[in-house]
Formats: sequence, structure tokens, C-alpha cells
Amino acid sequence: MTGAPGDTADQLLVANVRGRWSEVLRGDATDEEVVLGDWNLVDRDIDPARIAVLIGVRQRIIVRAWPVRNPQPVTGYDRPRIRFEPAGERLRHLEGKPSPYAWRRGEMYPVVALPLAQLDIDPAPLTPVDLGPAGEARIGGYALRVDEHGATVTVPAGRQLSVVTVVTLMDEAATIEPVRMDDFLRAHAATGQPATAAGSE
Repeated sequence: MTGAPGDTADQLLVANVRGRWSEVLRGDATDEEVVLGDWNLVDRDIDPARIAVLIGVRQRIIVRAWPVRNPQPVTGYDRPRIRFEPAGERLRHLEGKPSPYAWRRGEMYPVVALPLAQLDIDPAPLTPVDLGPAGEARIGGYALRVDEHGATVTVPAGRQLSVVTVVTLMDEAATIEPVRMDDFLRAHAATGQPATAAGSE
């Protein structure tokens, strides 16, 4: 059985690797060996040709993620099993995020297929973009526009936006250090002067 990501690859395979992840930590197995196979998809009625992304989950946290292709049968098991190949670099921006699926106590099957759209984080990696003095960029469904008046961010429906303000203060040696906003406000409150900083409103 062979396949490659394409129009039919519209699912995410979530694999619970809790039982074998200790092998990776000990160096007895590679992360690819543990995450990419060998999985019994028959009992879950999962079509391997529809799998576009495979993530390994341990304790409800994504530990590895790959785009995958070319599912191959693996011999030597009582039930049919499948192993995938990476279709590209690891999706590191997904790793460390909460799993889109939580196994319930007593649930037997270590794999489940979900619609790719159910992944809260866009599977495409987020690449830093230099907009220069003005321009527009679209990253992972978000749109950022910068002009002479400031910046505007458009957020896809159902997604979140977190804004972190970094204030820099220059000391007598002319070195620049990041400071927390609450420390910045306390410092100015002690002087009795208004606290203003570019980009903080």
C-alpha cells in the first residue's frame, strides 16, 4: 500500500507514544522509529492514504510532528500494521503544544485520525518575515500589515492573538536591556513622571 500527500490527504494521525517514549529518552530507539510506526490502523478503520501529518503525543503534549507520505505495510504482526515516511522536516512549531486529542481511561487504541482542520495550530511552519518599513505578510492564516501609521493584524476566525510588549531602557553605559512592563511602570511611578513607551498603550 503506497500513498503520498495530495488532495486525499486531509487527516491528522495522533499517536500515543507514552509506552515507548522512554526508549527514545534512553537512546534505545530513534524518535522516527517510535512515532512513524508501526501502527495498527485497521481496527480504527483509518485510511493511511488520507494521513497528511503524524504527531506523537506523550502525557497530552505533542513531542514530535512530521508531514508524512508513503505508508507501507509492516510484516511480522498478527494484525496489519503501517509505517510512514517523513515528507519533509519536522514540524517543530507544533512540538510542546497540547494534543488535539485526549485519551480516556481504558481506551485501548493508541492512534486516532482527526480532520487536519482540527489541529488548532496551522501545520505550515511559521517563518519570520522582514516587512521592511512597510508591507504586508500572511503567515499561518494571520495577516500583518505595517505602514507609517503602525501595524494591523487580522486574525482568522476561532484563533487567538497574544500581544507581548517589550520596553527597552537605556542606562548610562548606553546598553539596552529588555524590561518587564510592570517594572517599567513602577520605575516611573517612583519619579512621579508619566510612563510612556513606543508601542505600549
